[in-house]
Amino acid sequence: MLIRLVARLIPLPLRKRWRSRHYQIKQFTRTRVGRHSLYRLQRVPVHISEYYDFIAAGVVSALLSAGPKPRRRIYLGFSKHMSNLPAAGSKVLIQHEHTIVVGQPDFSVEKETEFHWSKRGSKWVRLQGPLQGFTDASWIVEYSAANRANLLDSDFAPFYAEKVLYIAPLLGKFRQDSLPRDVATVNTMFGSPDKGRRAAFLERAAEQGIKVGNLRGFPTIQQALESTAVLVNIRQKEYFQTLEELRVLPALLEGVLVVTEDSPYLDSVPYFEHVIRSSSSDIMETLKRAASRYEKSHNECFGGTKFTEVLEMMAASNTTQFKTIAQSRG
Repeated sequence: MLIRLVARLIPLPLRKRWRSRHYQIKQFTRTRVGRHSLYRLQRVPVHISEYYDFIAAGVVSALLSAGPKPRRRIYLGFSKHMSNLPAAGSKVLIQHEHTIVVGQPDFSVEKETEFHWSKRGSKWVRLQGPLQGFTDASWIVEYSAANRANLLDSDFAPFYAEKVLYIAPLLGKFRQDSLPRDVATVNTMFGSPDKGRRAAFLERAAEQGIKVGNLRGFPTIQQALESTAVLVNIRQKEYFQTLEELRVLPALLEGVLVVTEDSPYLDSVPYFEHVIRSSSSDIMETLKRAASRYEKSHNECFGGTKFTEVLEMMAASNTTQFKTIAQSRG
């Protein structure tokens, strides 16, 4: 009781400063980068950890070349963290969820309280986390070009457009001498291969005599894909239709052919011409064709210099975006 009474005597701005400072210490770890400070989350979900580390490394590199003055303080977090952080510093929100929802979501399954929904025509837009977090963020890092196009075409655009930075998930280095694999091994990377649409796909493939493995438990995506020739990308649910760039682009970097279900805004993805797209109903035939003419398909995707040029363009864009983050004062 006495502690509460004393606390009330402390000016509100000072109390807020103490609370944000305590939150920072509890949730983040400070990394010194010369005279600057980068605050990284102590706990990051496994499925996003590689991309999170990639963003952190890019920011560190940009800070090292930014010069010692003025001192900068940068936080890397998600929407739920932004409003609880100290006022001083640049707050970088990493948006890592699917936002494109086509058709009617199953609201008996989806927890509406955790998401914010907006509808235009037959398309829904889904954002996870407090909207205030997006408002309070200095920058919003987006892993998906399709997500970016989707949000810019939504009611969320007013607080999103001026802050969004698309940073392509270039998780690894492109093997410019990448030759077709000796065996056209077909794999998926399903987190839940025994559920829903993904389980149905694997059953259909087995029925049609197509051997499809599922890769799980590898330390990095790069290691998982070393022996993969063709990666099949199947949506977990019919209505979630964001292209999973966190799997697709690293696969292309490894010289792996990617067969994916078609999805909205796919043409906005810089490397869309280098994936094999198909309607959901034709996905099995598309996969058979890609595997049966594997070397020809591989040459169509990776032959010449076009894909390398696209990668160079994305890498240069990423560097620019990292510099934008590093040079902001918050």
